[in-house]
Amino acid sequence: SYAKQLAQTEITGALRKARQDEATEANVLLGLNVALLWSSALIPTTRITHGSLHGSIKTPQWVADFYSKDGNRHNCHCAQTEVLIVDGEAQMTQRAQERYAEAKSAWLSSRN
Repeated sequence: SYAKQLAQTEITGALRKARQDEATEANVLLGLNVALLWSSALIPTTRITHGSLHGSIKTPQWVADFYSKDGNRHNCHCAQTEVLIVDGEAQMTQRAQERYAEAKSAWLSSRN
């Protein structure tokens, strides 16, 4: 079980770091405003501090800081996906935003 937890931590951590680096490079080298859309697994073991972020938009630095403290990186199933920000708005469909909100609400309700 330790090997499985270590693999989960390191593999998803490497993917998260690559996405953070990609967003940062797009911001610096291309002059874009790219942020990260937080997707929690919303499974029974999802921590409230992770699940409550589902559907939120964060800067690459914020995500890096989050994972650098409180053991947040360990056994985490969350993912982040690059999202373009134009005029302060994330460029994603209204339906996608609704689906994130619905999933988060259902998960929070199931915890009670």
